[in-house]
Amino acid sequence: MSTISAIVPVYNEEKTIDHVLKTLVNSDVFYEVICVNDGSTDSSAIEIKKNKKVQLVALIDADLSKLNTEHIKKMVEPVINKSGVEVIIAYEDGEFLSLFSGQRVYRRTALLTLLTEMKKSKFGVEALLNSAFNNKTVKYIQLQGLGHIEKIQKIESKDVMPSYLKHWFVDVLKQCLKSGVTYSQFKIALDEMPKFISNKSKKYKTKSK
Repeated sequence: MSTISAIVPVYNEEKTIDHVLKTLVNSDVFYEVICVNDGSTDSSAIEIKKNKKVQLVALIDADLSKLNTEHIKKMVEPVINKSGVEVIIAYEDGEFLSLFSGQRVYRRTALLTLLTEMKKSKFGVEALLNSAFNNKTVKYIQLQGLGHIEKIQKIESKDVMPSYLKHWFVDVLKQCLKSGVTYSQFKIALDEMPKFISNKSKKYKTKSK
């Protein structure tokens, strides 16, 4: 990945700035392009804004398996393409309730205002984010072939049940009650629940044999 920055001083460059910025951005040489508008009185500022890239933050769990670049592209493209989508929640079909999936994409400016609350929420961060963005346009995307390591596989056997119960019925539930869950969010979880429970049951029966 490039670590080179391009700095572009601008003063009344409305006729040329668009081409210059497009060339720099499309070159894939620069990590960032910084424009310094030195008091332009023409439409230079408007031309600069037209070339501004959408700044996104992707939240990705570290316990994913079989994650690939196509999954990432599928997550970010709807927001980059400015299709009206503001939030992406990606999930593994039948493996996780999409409402609590950790795979998400947000606009950077919108997420920055929530950093303090996110730090406090810990395991309930998904519920916090669901509440904070419940009035935004959210797109749910299924990522085929994606898997993850079960939380119980990362915990010593004697601590599995207490940890599992604390995670879902203390941390997550507490955050849900604090942040609130909309009817549409509840309905999504309810619709997914039968397949989720069925898949989990099959997995645990296989492991116990």
